[in-house]
Amino acid sequence: MRIPTRFLAAASIAALSLLAGSAMAQEKLIIGTEGAYPPFNNLEADGSLVGFDIDVAKLVGDGNAKLIGWVHEHTPWQLGGLFTSTRNVEQRRPVVEAFVRAYRRAAQDYHAAFNALDGSGKRSFGPAAEALIPILENYTKASPDAIYKGSPFIDPDGRLKVDQLLGQVAWMQKEGLVEAGLDPMSFIDLSFIDGHYGVPGN
Repeated sequence: MRIPTRFLAAASIAALSLLAGSAMAQEKLIIGTEGAYPPFNNLEADGSLVGFDIDVAKLVGDGNAKLIGWVHEHTPWQLGGLFTSTRNVEQRRPVVEAFVRAYRRAAQDYHAAFNALDGSGKRSFGPAAEALIPILENYTKASPDAIYKGSPFIDPDGRLKVDQLLGQVAWMQKEGLVEAGLDPMSFIDLSFIDGHYGVPGN
């Protein structure tokens, strides 16, 4: 059976999110790390992982430390967005626009499958979600139950919460992590998608 490209794209969006989120719904704790961010995590010459992240994971796994919460439970910030280079925007805008259109179609398919709500406001999974489950199982190795429980919210149109982004940059400037004179709107381009949230002046 041939699976439509759009269908696979929706599954890909879900799979990328679930790789990070499905561990929350399983008894076995799965932790992902890039192995290239010392001192938090780093890959040694012999192939072993070391660093703060690894030490914490071992302590939790051995029962010598207790997991008290997840970042998503304590951080109210938007954690995702679409990223590209200034060169792409300036020299290859039609390509970026085509990607954004494809992403939005896939995000809308995912949203319809996994973010639908019933009359009481609870998430309701139907045939659209069931059709995506085998693809997600294949790529995430998670069980159907873990996929349903761990599937995150994804805005169907790729919209940003601009006020949150501005707030994050302001905090980083205050902490000296970002240049004080940096204008966030110099690297946030709202022109590819309409309807963003919290846009100053709107």
